Amino acid sequence: MGRAVLALIESFYLKTGNGRPPYPLETMLRIHLLQTGPPSAIR
Repeated sequence: MGRAVLALIESFYLKTGNGRPPYPLETMLRIHLLQTGPPSAIR
């Protein structure tokens, strides 16, 4: 996954300290992209 995309989102992503630890950002993005499917331009 592109490091630039991760760096852009990372500042908005959940931080540790509010209960259980969050999933790693790259894992969450991969799950999101698998659930939403490819962009409509590719179809």
